[in-house]
Amino acid sequence: TSEERWDTAVAVFSQLLKYYPNYKDAYLRRGYAFFSSGDTVSALADFDKLLSIDKFSPDGHAARGFLLNSMKQSDMALLEMNEAIRLEPYCVNYYVNRGVVLTDMGDSTGALADYDHAIELDASCVPAFFNRALLRTGAGMNRLALDDYDEVVELDPSNYAAIYNRALLKREMKMYRSAVNDISKIIEEYPDFYPAYSIRSELKSRLNDRGGAAADYAEMVRLRNQAV
Repeated sequence: TSEERWDTAVAVFSQLLKYYPNYKDAYLRRGYAFFSSGDTVSALADFDKLLSIDKFSPDGHAARGFLLNSMKQSDMALLEMNEAIRLEPYCVNYYVNRGVVLTDMGDSTGALADYDHAIELDASCVPAFFNRALLRTGAGMNRLALDDYDEVVELDPSNYAAIYNRALLKREMKMYRSAVNDISKIIEEYPDFYPAYSIRSELKSRLNDRGGAAADYAEMVRLRNQAV
């Protein structure tokens, strides 16, 4: 199980630190393993220890920022992400992660600027395009959001979250036929995901495909009842 995997990682890095007590990367990796297992207290202790060894570690500040934001301490998280970027201004992931912090703080303008900069640094940064699409959708910038989802799917054809979100956006933009194509890809990959059949039924109805709409609705009902 994933829990066993993280427990194993913690054990391995703990053993390593017995012999190399100032090995910064081991604290970083064990901290992330603790975090992944749900132990935020131990994770924070490891990131704090890393920074006590090297207060100029950008990875340490970024890790602590990531953790603090997950703990709803966004103000402190932002300070950590700012420091990580000051120390390493060309790390794409730092801008993406700070964008997440700024989004959680309600600063969409700042978050968009960070995603823009991440894409300037790396034109293949899928998380930056995806997160920017979410923000643009929320701001009613549908055409620009659609462009971002197109970019995500081109870079990562198996990104089904992007394909699903793109289908919903196309539905809102009345691009029904194209939305059907996207939602059909979701159904092909996840044939038991009954909400997709409901969406496709609605889309087919709007395209006057009454038979297809009825068939999808019936399948949605069958799968939903099966899931109860």
